[in-house]
Amino acid sequence: MERAKSDWEEDPLNQNNIAKYADLLRKEGDDDHDKEAIRVLLEGFKRSKQYRFRMMAGDVKLAMERRKLRALREKAESGGLEEDLAKVQQFEMKLKEAELAEYAERVEKYPTDLRLKYDYGKRLFDIERYDEAIPVFQDAMDDARNKASTAHYIGLCFLKQDWVEEAVESLRSAVDMYELKDDEVHLGMRYDLMEALAKQAEENDDLETAEEAFSIARGIAMKKLNFREIKSYRDRLRELVKKLKSKS
Repeated sequence: MERAKSDWEEDPLNQNNIAKYADLLRKEGDDDHDKEAIRVLLEGFKRSKQYRFRMMAGDVKLAMERRKLRALREKAESGGLEEDLAKVQQFEMKLKEAELAEYAERVEKYPTDLRLKYDYGKRLFDIERYDEAIPVFQDAMDDARNKASTAHYIGLCFLKQDWVEEAVESLRSAVDMYELKDDEVHLGMRYDLMEALAKQAEENDDLETAEEAFSIARGIAMKKLNFREIKSYRDRLRELVKKLKSKS
């Protein structure tokens, strides 16, 4: 730390010195070191005009806020007071809005960076701005690294807005594209597809769709019985299939 600080003080325009000193400061994980890291990074940004230092400073600020949120949540959970729980919710929303503003600026600065668009879309999703999130995710679909996850988010956005057919198509695409079959992420994608199919079946009295949803539920239950609410969902879908069969 002292050597890195000395190198930075001797040559504060050297970008390696800026990044190394700031990184060591932030690894300390406390507010005083984080504030110093922010100062170093913003000074580096001002002098070098390298936006990456501005982004790094933003990451440190957000890390500080997340640390505060964890402390608030621990206090609220140990005390159980309604006013403390309300403070946690308020602070969490404030943090989500700060993250959104941070990523909005980054996307404006680097409009062709699809990873940033994906991260920005997630922040829009987190504060339930689904109409705005969908086109951002659609732009991010060209990034092969997050293609399945992006399709998943698009499907969830459609589902939240009751665009059930579009949700089914996007979620099915996500399930098909995701490579690590039956891990936690893939089970979550299948579960969300099951929910969308169940909603479509109920709305349209569609036996075939209900049977597909039930088949997915059975598959998840056989793989991991305690996954979310799969036990009750499986039973509910079984009854739906029986009901629709009796109508046909």
